[in-house]
Amino acid sequence: MNITLLDTTKKVNATFVPLALLRLSTKHKIRGDEVELVQAGKKPKRRPDIIYFSFIFLFNWKIDVEWVLAYQKLFPKAKIIIGGISPSLIPEKFRRYLKNVEIFTGRDEELEKLKEVLLEIASDVDAVCEKHGLKLIMAFGTLLGAVRHDGFIPWDDDMDFMMLREEYEKLIEVFNDELGDRYILQVPRIESNATFGRMKIRKNIR
Repeated sequence: MNITLLDTTKKVNATFVPLALLRLSTKHKIRGDEVELVQAGKKPKRRPDIIYFSFIFLFNWKIDVEWVLAYQKLFPKAKIIIGGISPSLIPEKFRRYLKNVEIFTGRDEELEKLKEVLLEIASDVDAVCEKHGLKLIMAFGTLLGAVRHDGFIPWDDDMDFMMLREEYEKLIEVFNDELGDRYILQVPRIESNATFGRMKIRKNIR
């Protein structure tokens, strides 16, 4: 199956590819599908069976609709799926102008199960922090979700926290004794081949 991932971010001067498209790429490659990331306005090399759009700017929704209509006209037999911030918050506007398009509004079984695991990790880490007198501070999308949604941002798939440097170092020091049987701690300065800039805590599924 040919999968096309449409990146519209460059049209609004963004410097990154939406995380959702990267996750979709991994998902379909595991299934053995042919995946192509295409900048909006350009034609994919292969005729797509499925086209994904991920829209991240709410103010841009009318232009988002125009992109979908353009590719729908170009590939009338392709299944089109759209998601991201604007379709999640104002799906009625997209439904008004788009026909035969699947709109993902930020909820699926896989994502909900992931959120349960994230809450489990956060609860366990917070308990260790409390035991050692450390403060775990919500940040970024996690803080926004708590305030605006009384939980997760619907499409979020991670949790963000901050700590004072001294307490951050203390957590690293006690982590393996307290949580090493259940979780894996990844610290950039410790992992020589790290491609990330922050500490990460993952569930040990072995």
